[in-house]
Amino acid sequence: MLSKDERLDFRRLLSRHKLIPVASFPDSASALRVAEMLVRHSFGVLEVVLRVPSALECIAAVRREFPDLAVGAGSVLSAEMLYRATEAGAAFCVAPCCDAAVVRAAAEAGIEFMPGIATPTELSAAVQCGANLIKVFPAAPLGGPAYIAALAGPFAAWDFVLVPTGGITEDNFDAYLSLDRVIACGASSVVDSSLLAEGNFTEISRRIVSFAERLVAAYPRGSRQSGQ
Repeated sequence: MLSKDERLDFRRLLSRHKLIPVASFPDSASALRVAEMLVRHSFGVLEVVLRVPSALECIAAVRREFPDLAVGAGSVLSAEMLYRATEAGAAFCVAPCCDAAVVRAAAEAGIEFMPGIATPTELSAAVQCGANLIKVFPAAPLGGPAYIAALAGPFAAWDFVLVPTGGITEDNFDAYLSLDRVIACGASSVVDSSLLAEGNFTEISRRIVSFAERLVAAYPRGSRQSGQ
Protein backbone atom coordinates (compact mmCIF):
# COMPACT_ATOMS: atom_id res chain seq x y z
CA MET A 1 0.00 0.00 0.00
CA LEU A 2 1.23 3.50 -0.83
CA SER A 3 1.86 5.90 2.03
CA LYS A 4 -0.06 9.17 2.23
CA ASP A 5 3.03 11.07 1.04
CA GLU A 6 3.40 8.81 -1.99
CA ARG A 7 -0.17 9.22 -3.16
CA LEU A 8 -0.92 11.53 -6.06
CA ASP A 9 -3.78 14.03 -5.85
CA PHE A 10 -4.81 13.14 -9.37
CA ARG A 11 -7.98 15.21 -9.43
CA ARG A 12 -6.07 18.38 -8.51
CA LEU A 13 -3.35 17.57 -11.03
CA LEU A 14 -5.87 17.19 -13.85
CA SER A 15 -7.66 20.36 -12.84
CA ARG A 16 -4.37 22.17 -13.28
CA HIS A 17 -3.11 20.59 -16.52
CA LYS A 18 -6.39 19.86 -18.36
CA LEU A 19 -4.93 17.37 -20.85
CA ILE A 20 -3.60 13.81 -20.63
CA PRO A 21 -1.53 12.81 -23.68
CA VAL A 22 -2.17 9.08 -24.21
CA ALA A 23 0.50 7.02 -25.95
CA SER A 24 1.57 3.51 -26.90
CA PHE A 25 5.34 3.58 -27.23
CA PRO A 26 7.32 0.98 -29.20
CA ASP A 27 10.31 1.37 -26.88
CA SER A 28 11.62 3.37 -23.94
CA ALA A 29 13.80 5.58 -26.17
CA SER A 30 10.73 6.99 -27.91
CA ALA A 31 8.94 7.37 -24.56
CA LEU A 32 11.83 9.39 -23.16
CA ARG A 33 12.04 11.56 -26.27
CA VAL A 34 8.34 12.42 -26.07
CA ALA A 35 8.47 12.90 -22.30
CA GLU A 36 11.22 15.48 -22.74
CA MET A 37 9.05 17.36 -25.26
CA LEU A 38 6.08 17.31 -22.91
CA VAL A 39 8.08 18.57 -19.95
CA ARG A 40 9.65 21.31 -22.08
CA HIS A 41 6.15 22.60 -22.89
CA SER A 42 4.83 22.36 -19.32
CA PHE A 43 2.71 19.22 -19.62
CA GLY A 44 2.47 17.50 -16.26
CA VAL A 45 0.77 14.20 -17.13
CA LEU A 46 1.36 11.28 -19.51
CA GLU A 47 -0.62 8.05 -19.87
CA VAL A 48 1.19 5.02 -21.30
CA VAL A 49 -1.27 2.33 -22.38
CA LEU A 50 -0.51 -1.29 -21.50
CA ARG A 51 -1.06 -2.65 -25.00
CA VAL A 52 2.50 -3.54 -25.97
CA PRO A 53 5.24 -5.53 -24.17
CA SER A 54 7.41 -2.43 -23.74
CA ALA A 55 4.79 -0.43 -21.81
CA LEU A 56 5.97 -1.14 -18.26
CA GLU A 57 9.58 -0.52 -19.24
CA CYS A 58 8.52 2.82 -20.76
CA ILE A 59 6.71 3.83 -17.57
CA ALA A 60 9.74 2.95 -15.46
CA ALA A 61 12.11 4.87 -17.73
CA VAL A 62 9.98 8.02 -17.80
CA ARG A 63 9.45 7.91 -14.03
CA ARG A 64 13.21 7.58 -13.52
CA GLU A 65 14.31 10.32 -15.93
CA PHE A 66 11.42 12.77 -15.48
CA PRO A 67 10.24 12.45 -11.86
CA ASP A 68 8.15 15.64 -12.05
CA LEU A 69 6.05 14.24 -14.92
CA ALA A 70 3.14 12.18 -13.56
CA VAL A 71 3.29 9.08 -15.76
CA GLY A 72 0.44 6.61 -15.48
CA ALA A 73 -0.79 3.40 -17.05
CA GLY A 74 -3.78 3.05 -19.36
CA SER A 75 -5.80 0.02 -20.47
CA VAL A 76 -5.54 -1.41 -16.94
CA LEU A 77 -8.04 -4.28 -17.05
CA SER A 78 -7.33 -6.26 -13.89
CA ALA A 79 -5.97 -5.96 -10.36
CA GLU A 80 -2.82 -7.79 -11.48
CA MET A 81 -2.19 -5.20 -14.20
CA LEU A 82 -2.85 -2.47 -11.64
CA TYR A 83 -0.20 -3.84 -9.27
CA ARG A 84 2.36 -4.41 -12.05
CA ALA A 85 1.90 -0.89 -13.36
CA THR A 86 2.33 0.60 -9.90
CA GLU A 87 5.47 -1.47 -9.29
CA ALA A 88 6.87 -0.07 -12.54
CA GLY A 89 6.32 3.45 -11.22
CA ALA A 90 2.88 4.41 -12.52
CA ALA A 91 1.45 7.32 -10.50
CA PHE A 92 -2.09 6.52 -11.61
CA CYS A 93 -4.02 3.91 -13.60
CA VAL A 94 -6.84 4.23 -16.14
CA ALA A 95 -9.26 1.71 -17.64
CA PRO A 96 -11.68 1.84 -20.59
CA CYS A 97 -14.31 0.09 -18.45
CA CYS A 98 -15.45 -0.12 -14.84
CA ASP A 99 -14.64 -3.33 -12.99
CA ALA A 100 -15.71 -3.04 -9.36
CA ALA A 101 -12.99 -5.49 -8.29
CA VAL A 102 -10.28 -3.28 -9.79
CA VAL A 103 -11.79 -0.15 -8.22
CA ARG A 104 -11.72 -1.89 -4.83
CA ALA A 105 -8.16 -3.15 -5.32
CA ALA A 106 -6.98 0.36 -6.20
CA ALA A 107 -8.71 1.88 -3.17
CA GLU A 108 -7.21 -0.72 -0.84
CA ALA A 109 -3.72 -0.12 -2.23
CA GLY A 110 -4.03 3.67 -2.25
CA ILE A 111 -3.63 3.81 -6.04
CA GLU A 112 -5.28 6.58 -8.06
CA PHE A 113 -7.56 4.78 -10.51
CA MET A 114 -9.89 6.16 -13.18
CA PRO A 115 -12.44 3.65 -14.55
CA GLY A 116 -14.15 4.16 -17.89
CA ILE A 117 -17.84 4.35 -18.77
CA ALA A 118 -20.02 4.99 -21.82
CA THR A 119 -23.64 5.06 -20.59
CA PRO A 120 -25.75 6.47 -17.73
CA THR A 121 -26.05 3.00 -16.22
CA GLU A 122 -22.28 2.57 -16.24
CA LEU A 123 -21.79 6.05 -14.79
CA SER A 124 -24.15 5.24 -11.94
CA ALA A 125 -22.36 1.95 -11.26
CA ALA A 126 -18.94 3.65 -11.26
CA VAL A 127 -19.97 6.31 -8.75
CA GLN A 128 -21.70 3.77 -6.52
CA CYS A 129 -18.56 1.63 -6.35
CA GLY A 130 -16.54 4.61 -5.16
CA ALA A 131 -15.18 6.35 -8.26
CA ASN A 132 -15.42 10.14 -8.53
CA LEU A 133 -12.93 10.67 -11.37
CA ILE A 134 -14.33 8.88 -14.40
CA LYS A 135 -13.24 8.44 -18.00
CA VAL A 136 -15.86 8.63 -20.77
CA PHE A 137 -14.80 6.46 -23.69
CA PRO A 138 -14.99 6.68 -26.67
CA ALA A 139 -16.14 10.27 -26.34
CA ALA A 140 -16.38 11.45 -29.95
CA PRO A 141 -18.06 8.33 -31.40
CA LEU A 142 -20.58 8.43 -28.55
CA GLY A 143 -21.68 11.91 -29.58
CA GLY A 144 -19.05 14.38 -28.43
CA PRO A 145 -19.66 17.29 -26.04
CA ALA A 146 -23.44 17.20 -26.46
CA TYR A 147 -23.49 13.56 -25.36
CA ILE A 148 -21.24 14.25 -22.35
CA ALA A 149 -23.53 17.07 -21.21
CA ALA A 150 -26.63 14.89 -21.60
CA LEU A 151 -24.93 11.97 -19.84
CA ALA A 152 -23.99 13.99 -16.77
CA GLY A 153 -27.19 16.01 -16.48
CA PRO A 154 -29.35 13.56 -14.49
CA PHE A 155 -26.59 13.06 -11.91
CA ALA A 156 -26.30 16.69 -10.76
CA ALA A 157 -26.58 15.71 -7.09
CA TRP A 158 -23.52 13.43 -7.18
CA ASP A 159 -19.87 14.38 -6.77
CA PHE A 160 -17.82 13.28 -9.76
CA VAL A 161 -15.86 14.72 -12.67
CA LEU A 162 -15.34 13.35 -16.16
CA VAL A 163 -12.38 12.88 -18.51
CA PRO A 164 -13.59 12.41 -22.10
CA THR A 165 -11.17 10.33 -24.16
CA GLY A 166 -11.39 9.02 -27.72
CA GLY A 167 -11.50 11.34 -30.72
CA ILE A 168 -10.11 14.35 -28.80
CA THR A 169 -8.08 16.65 -31.07
CA GLU A 170 -6.43 20.04 -30.95
CA ASP A 171 -9.51 21.43 -32.74
CA ASN A 172 -12.21 20.13 -30.40
CA PHE A 173 -10.77 19.62 -26.91
CA ASP A 174 -11.80 23.08 -25.74
CA ALA A 175 -15.46 22.26 -26.45
CA TYR A 176 -15.21 19.36 -24.00
CA LEU A 177 -13.36 21.42 -21.39
CA SER A 178 -16.12 24.04 -21.47
CA LEU A 179 -18.53 21.53 -19.90
CA ASP A 180 -19.12 21.85 -16.14
CA ARG A 181 -18.38 18.21 -15.30
CA VAL A 182 -15.27 17.86 -17.47
CA ILE A 183 -12.05 18.34 -15.55
CA ALA A 184 -9.64 17.26 -18.33
CA CYS A 185 -9.44 15.38 -21.62
CA GLY A 186 -7.40 12.37 -22.67
CA ALA A 187 -5.94 12.59 -26.18
CA SER A 188 -4.03 9.99 -28.16
CA SER A 189 -3.84 12.43 -31.07
CA VAL A 190 -1.04 14.32 -29.30
CA VAL A 191 1.33 11.34 -29.61
CA ASP A 192 -0.32 9.36 -32.39
CA SER A 193 0.83 5.75 -32.71
CA SER A 194 1.24 6.05 -36.48
CA LEU A 195 3.63 8.97 -36.00
CA LEU A 196 5.65 6.97 -33.48
CA ALA A 197 5.81 4.06 -35.92
CA GLU A 198 7.12 6.42 -38.62
CA GLY A 199 9.54 8.09 -36.23
CA ASN A 200 7.91 11.41 -37.12
CA PHE A 201 8.88 13.33 -34.00
CA THR A 202 8.69 16.61 -35.92
CA GLU A 203 4.91 16.25 -36.24
CA ILE A 204 4.60 15.01 -32.66
CA SER A 205 6.49 18.11 -31.52
CA ARG A 206 4.22 20.34 -33.62
CA ARG A 207 1.13 18.80 -32.02
CA ILE A 208 2.52 19.17 -28.52
CA VAL A 209 3.30 22.83 -29.18
CA SER A 210 -0.16 23.41 -30.70
CA PHE A 211 -1.97 21.86 -27.73
CA ALA A 212 0.29 23.77 -25.31
CA GLU A 213 -0.36 27.11 -27.01
CA ARG A 214 -4.12 26.57 -27.00
CA LEU A 215 -4.08 25.58 -23.35
CA VAL A 216 -2.07 28.66 -22.41
CA ALA A 217 -4.47 30.87 -24.38
CA ALA A 218 -7.52 29.37 -22.68
CA TYR A 219 -5.96 29.00 -19.21
CA PRO A 220 -3.29 31.69 -18.71
CA ARG A 221 -0.51 31.01 -16.23
CA GLY A 222 -1.90 31.31 -12.73
CA SER A 223 -5.50 30.65 -13.79
CA ARG A 224 -5.18 27.26 -15.45
CA GLN A 225 -6.63 25.49 -12.44
CA SER A 226 -10.40 25.68 -12.33
CA GLY A 227 -12.70 25.32 -9.36
CA GLN A 228 -13.60 21.74 -10.26
